[in-house]
Amino acid sequence: MHFIHLIAVEADDASEAVEMAEYAIESYQGQLWDWYEVGGRWDGELEGNNTLCYSENSKAFVKHIDRCKESRKRELIGMLDKLNGTQIKPDNVQDKFGLGIPDPEESANRINEDNKKCAARFQEILKLKDLPSSDTTFGLTGYYLYKLGALLSDFYTADSYFYDAVYGSSSFEAITERCKEEPSRQWLVAIDMHN
Repeated sequence: MHFIHLIAVEADDASEAVEMAEYAIESYQGQLWDWYEVGGRWDGELEGNNTLCYSENSKAFVKHIDRCKESRKRELIGMLDKLNGTQIKPDNVQDKFGLGIPDPEESANRINEDNKKCAARFQEILKLKDLPSSDTTFGLTGYYLYKLGALLSDFYTADSYFYDAVYGSSSFEAITERCKEEPSRQWLVAIDMHN
């Protein structure tokens, strides 16, 4: 699966920004990605480029960070929908990666069935008084709980869509402060990750 991540770095120019971003994600090989490409399927995503400096276009910079926040919010809502068993309509099916949804009704039906099963398993988990035996299965519910915990804790995962390489976190707070202090050194680099 391909997914876009914006990597925030401090650099003096676009070339250094790419170098810093690649260095920052290096340790996540095998965990987050098996290969990546700067731009890739999202070539030119940052106002026609794969890099964007805050001082050159602060409005676009903030727009792209806000898009990451919205994507992360959709991830949160999707995980909560699973745990709550929320039933959605075809109009609410999200096109996460911009690849299109061929049959929204079929997708909504599949999501609703998954949400229903996940919510039932989550209710079973809430009643646990001890660790379950190794032959007990809760389907993907444990995985969704893991993803939810990582998202709420700002751990860098595939669902983060953003990584602040300077701060070492997927939190948005530090980049906002740095843009005020050193706007000409704050860069975003668009990375197409595959896993």
